[in-house]
Amino acid sequence: ELADRRAFGYPPFVNITKLTFRHLRADTARNEARITAEKLKRLTATILSTIKFRIDGPLPAYASKDRGRYVWHIIVRSTAPTTKSAEQMRTRNTLLDALPHGWTVDVDPLTLL
Repeated sequence: ELADRRAFGYPPFVNITKLTFRHLRADTARNEARITAEKLKRLTATILSTIKFRIDGPLPAYASKDRGRYVWHIIVRSTAPTTKSAEQMRTRNTLLDALPHGWTVDVDPLTLL
C-alpha cells in the first residue's frame, strides 16, 4: 500500500489541505472556485521554496449539493518532509492567506470526498 500512496500522492509522502467553497448559486460557486484555483496556481509559481506544491482543481464535490449549497473543492498537495518544517508552514500559510472570505480549510483531511 505504501508504494501506491507514494505513486498517487497521498500521506505520508504528501501533505494534503482541502479547500472547500459553498454557495447557494451553482454558477457563483463554480466561478469562485475557478478564480481561486487560478490565483493559487499563480502564487505557487512565484513562491521561492524548497517545498513543492501542486494545486488540484477546482473540483465539484462528490455530493455536489449540501444543505442547499453547491460545493466545490481545491486540493493542495505539498511535499512531506519527515517533520513539518517552519518553511513548509510559512509557505502553506502564504497560500491560505490568499484565500478570499468564505472558504473552509481542512488540513490533513480524513477524506477528499
